[in-house]
Amino acid sequence: MTPEVLFNILWTEIDFDDHPVNGGHSPTPQGELEVPDCIEGVVSLNDERVRLSISADVLALKEEVMRQGEMEVDSRPHHVFVVTKDAVEFSRSTMQEIHGLHKWSIPLDWLDSGSGVDAGPWFPAFQQSLQSISEMDDFAAEDVSATVPLRQELRNWRERFSQHLPDWTWHLEVDNKPDRCGWYIRAPENSDSLFTIFLGHGWDPAAARVESGFFIFERAPEGELDRTDESRQNLLDVARTKMMCSNGGLLHELATKVGAADDWADSTKRISLQPMMSAELYPPGMGLWPLLMGRSSPGLSSLEMVTWFSSMMEPLLPALENFNSQ
Repeated sequence: MTPEVLFNILWTEIDFDDHPVNGGHSPTPQGELEVPDCIEGVVSLNDERVRLSISADVLALKEEVMRQGEMEVDSRPHHVFVVTKDAVEFSRSTMQEIHGLHKWSIPLDWLDSGSGVDAGPWFPAFQQSLQSISEMDDFAAEDVSATVPLRQELRNWRERFSQHLPDWTWHLEVDNKPDRCGWYIRAPENSDSLFTIFLGHGWDPAAARVESGFFIFERAPEGELDRTDESRQNLLDVARTKMMCSNGGLLHELATKVGAADDWADSTKRISLQPMMSAELYPPGMGLWPLLMGRSSPGLSSLEMVTWFSSMMEPLLPALENFNSQ
């Protein structure tokens, strides 16, 4: 495992909304990738945007976080990860003790340390710390809130649908939205686009939590930017949206198949795609970010969810492939 591969794995764990306001969304390190000296068993990887630290030793990791905090001021956010045998969710008290700790651990078998490349002096010590994990009790009860089978489910969905989305970047959405948990998938960096797919679980935050599959295909309306350095991509997406919604465009074809008028894109009301798809079109005239949003029936198994996600994605593939080829 090279530092670049490990950086890529950890960057994907950072919630999309928590990306720094400066720099891109790509999991490829920006600028020089630094591997600074750390307490034994801890690895830190820093690029121009973030500092990432990971270890199987919670005490060593806590000490390293404190050590870095006592050093000169560094404006880059610090994200901290723990490796465990199985995926666990850390308790709130543990997260408060270790500043920057991610609530979900990294399962050991996601780090293929045995087949990697010795990319520097950091690697053997890190590899040894991972090998020792099987000889340890995972954590004290007060450290762990729950195991997280959802982790493997999300990983399986990514493996299943990545083949349709080459070079799109995947980012976990865990806590920043009150109505969903899953993946935000951003168009390839070289496409100069901010188009995004959400794929995961969704629920009504105002009611009892009843989960269903949740799928969104969206972009930012003109001028609605999270970051000022994305205005060019925003304008290009305005043109892309117009093409998709005009005669001959993919979304126009979906709309007219269910009887919508040719000027449907100017409407301020949602358009149901039933029975063709369990989804609705959101015409650009509504001024909202989504263009298509779907919800499955509740109570589907993970495999049934895969089938449902496929039914959402397959009609969009001609448009998605245009992003891949740019």
